[in-house]
Amino acid sequence: MSAEILKRRRARGERPIGRKIGFTNRLIWDEYRVSSPMWGHVYDHTVIWLDEPVARLAIGHLSDLMQGAGSFKTPWPVQPTQLPRDDRVALQKKLAALGYDQTRFSAHIDFKMRDFVRAEQKKHGLVTDGQPNAALMDKMGVKRQQP
Repeated sequence: MSAEILKRRRARGERPIGRKIGFTNRLIWDEYRVSSPMWGHVYDHTVIWLDEPVARLAIGHLSDLMQGAGSFKTPWPVQPTQLPRDDRVALQKKLAALGYDQTRFSAHIDFKMRDFVRAEQKKHGLVTDGQPNAALMDKMGVKRQQP
């Protein structure tokens, strides 16, 4: 069954990017008529990548809550911390045009792209944190979508 699902999803253009395990709780096996955990694929179309600082903050906060800490003392930022999808794609295309090994235009900011961003930030005298932002796009001459 799993092989057939993989085959059909690949035929639709989806790409497996990892694996997941389900039914690890033995208490629900009888209810769902299963007798062991099950492995499945995770696909590029089913994963939402969080902006790295937001993901770190969310994981840290979850850890704090699990240890009995309360909620945030400061409200969550109203302004988004990540560039809009179209801006991230435009930046990826610009990096490719500049000769960087940027071949996928998916808006996902991976480790390789962060290295490219750092190089451009350094070249333009910006903070070299690897976080693409509007200031970098402006310095690189990348047209941004209107806010």
